[in-house]
Amino acid sequence: MRRPHDLVLFDLDGTLSNPLVGVGRSINYALSHYGYAPLEFGQLAVHIGPPLDEAFKAIAGVQSQAELNAFVGKYRERYAAVGYSENVLYPGTREVLMAFSTAGVPLTLSTRHIVAMSNSSR
Repeated sequence: MRRPHDLVLFDLDGTLSNPLVGVGRSINYALSHYGYAPLEFGQLAVHIGPPLDEAFKAIAGVQSQAELNAFVGKYRERYAAVGYSENVLYPGTREVLMAFSTAGVPLTLSTRHIVAMSNSSR
């Protein structure tokens, strides 16, 4: 019998995990570095997903590509060091992944930096 799905591909940020804390703190790290006041996470949530340079244009009003690159670079400095680890799984994520795994459905995880497959798919 054929399974209904040969493979399930998940995006990590915003699908399996909430990246708001790590992204928000990293945006605020960049803002503070360049003399801007940090923002509340509620104000930063709308900037998760779109390109970072667009976020910094909207937040700081920065237009020059050099300045935008500097903001993005400062953001990435913190995010690469610690921000990525501040993601929190959404409630029920672990149980859903276990149900797929128990059913023998191969799982694939995709993010900007990694692509991984579960052991059941090998």
